[in-house]
Amino acid sequence: MYNPRFEKEAFKKEVTNNVKTLFRRTVDEATPQQLFQAVSYAVKEVIIDDWLATQKKYDEDDPKMVYYMSMEFLMGRALGNNLINMTAYTEVKEALDEMGIDLNAIEDEEPDPALGNGGLGRLAACFLDSLATLGYAAYGCGIRYHYGMFKQKIEDGYQVEKPDNWLKDGNPFELRRPEYAKEVRFGGNIRVEYDEEGRTHFVQENYESVLAIPYDYPIVGYNNHVVNTLRIWDAEPIVDFQLDSFDRGDYHKAVEQQNLAKNIVEVLYPNDNHYAGKELRLKQQYFFISASIQAAIVKYKKKHDDITKLYEKVTFQMNDTHPTVAVAELMRILLDEEGLGWNEAWDITTKTCAYTNHTIMAEALEKWPIDLFSRLLPRIYQIIQEIDRRFVEQIRKTYPGDEGKVKRMAILMDGQVKMAHLAIVAGFSVNGVARLHTEILKKQEQIRKKKVEREQVKAAKESLLKEREGEKTKLEAQEKEKRTLVANLQKKQRGLQGEINKKRREANQLNARIDKLIAEEIERARKRAEEEARREAAARKKAEGKESQTAGTGTTVKTNSKPLETYTMSKADRELSGNFAANRGKLPMPISGAYIITSHYGQYAVEGLRNVKLDNKGIDIQGKPGAQARAIFDGKVAAVFQLNGLFNVLIRHGNYISVYCNLSSASVKSGDMVKTKQSIGQVFSDGTDNGRTVLHFQLRREKEKLNPEPWLNR
Repeated sequence: MYNPRFEKEAFKKEVTNNVKTLFRRTVDEATPQQLFQAVSYAVKEVIIDDWLATQKKYDEDDPKMVYYMSMEFLMGRALGNNLINMTAYTEVKEALDEMGIDLNAIEDEEPDPALGNGGLGRLAACFLDSLATLGYAAYGCGIRYHYGMFKQKIEDGYQVEKPDNWLKDGNPFELRRPEYAKEVRFGGNIRVEYDEEGRTHFVQENYESVLAIPYDYPIVGYNNHVVNTLRIWDAEPIVDFQLDSFDRGDYHKAVEQQNLAKNIVEVLYPNDNHYAGKELRLKQQYFFISASIQAAIVKYKKKHDDITKLYEKVTFQMNDTHPTVAVAELMRILLDEEGLGWNEAWDITTKTCAYTNHTIMAEALEKWPIDLFSRLLPRIYQIIQEIDRRFVEQIRKTYPGDEGKVKRMAILMDGQVKMAHLAIVAGFSVNGVARLHTEILKKQEQIRKKKVEREQVKAAKESLLKEREGEKTKLEAQEKEKRTLVANLQKKQRGLQGEINKKRREANQLNARIDKLIAEEIERARKRAEEEARREAAARKKAEGKESQTAGTGTTVKTNSKPLETYTMSKADRELSGNFAANRGKLPMPISGAYIITSHYGQYAVEGLRNVKLDNKGIDIQGKPGAQARAIFDGKVAAVFQLNGLFNVLIRHGNYISVYCNLSSASVKSGDMVKTKQSIGQVFSDGTDNGRTVLHFQLRREKEKLNPEPWLNR
């Protein structure tokens, strides 16, 4: 765009006069920094003409004004950017070349304004450029930081961080505007007053305050003569110096107000990993927001009497959560200074404030501890409390019973003030930093639900794995317990096996003794039988001799010898025995398979058999291991006794007696009546197929008394 003040001769003259006026030097004597200052002031003179014209146009047209509030503005160097936007870069460069001045060299003399650090500040700077280029009426609102984060230098190959004192040579493009200064208050307490009409008034007392001084910085639109304003606020004490405190020797008190103001604007992003740092950050935010809103309302009221229509002419665009306190500050001014009711003030606020979100990560959204916030900004906190109360009431009405939604959406929760929630509740518009980001914000609830579902699935998997791990541990413990139990059982079994083996040896020894006694008895019976036979043979021989003598003499001799007894079995006995005549040498066995005959001695009395003495005649029967010992005749139990740990049962059967030996248990007792085939006990088993003698059977003469005593003594 053409401007006669950029004609070579006129511009060279302007630069020469600036060097002389500012530094009392000639162009040849000036340093590169002084030349930068002189050229910048010459360019600024041209800018101010357009700046005045732009503001006059805004005053005439009364457009809606955008106040773009941001903690950062990463503007970059102003000289080259302004020349490009004014399309005067070539003309100025040629003019300076004729003066022997290198424009590139003097551009390097300009420090980067330490008003921003990263993407947040660069986005804000780009918006200001775009607003000016598109002809929108707008103010940028921020802080005039004295120092940036740090100035980087490389020394001996290492980064060295030094203070970034970008204002040490001044900023030729800014204008100090003390006539628009505003008071900003911190701390104290709130006193409630009631007027004659019963209305409530809130008065802040015992506070400390600073004076916010605006510095205006031109934002040049591209090739359109539009110049908007970036208003950055510096802080100065209300009372510059307390002489009385100094005279008393209280030197710290004397400059206390100076230090308070100085600290607020000293550094971009003070370290906030401690309480004092957090407090300073919150002070910075409220400082520039309060001053900016106060100035905006004063500007609005110069041309408008109806504060309720503020939203028709003013928009506060909050860049990220740092300026969100603007919501409560605007409410404070409307309630406490303009005298509006809550509903009216809230309606204006929600039509005036808009919010640009920079992240959907909850952990990155700004939150303040309630104790810090309420102490530093007591009236602002009261207003936020009421906003939160009404909003939570609205949530519960819309989503009854969903306390989870209340917890996720409330402004005050978990001891914190959630600034993003406040901005969303009050903003008539919420957008992201790009279209894609805005779409993500719209679908954030869906994204949150999917995230919750994923977390639930993850938790379920972890729970299942934990449960399986628990089951595995439980199974391992059970297996260990089982192994221990098996080992103990095996140990016990070995002990029992030892006992069994011991009992078996004792039983074998007992059986051997019984067998020996039986053999001895059999041998004695054999000898008695032989002796009886010998005597009978001798008697017969003697008788034959007498008969022959008698025959020789013809005389019959009468002897006194007693005839041999003959035993005839009764019909009942024959039925019981299964007819011994047909089964000579076998004991009647009504229970087949239960016993095995192992030996017998003497002869059984059967019908027609003579010369048989019935004393001590009988048979041994062996039982199968583990089988049931059963009675072979009906009878009555005469006795039950134990010998070497095994049971013996004696049963009378009329003229007979039977003794059941080597039983591991007895199922009858003395005096019981038993029937044929009835179980009387279990044959002892040692785990092998070796049988045990289980029954001694004897016949007795009917006239003799049945006496079991000899059996008990065996």
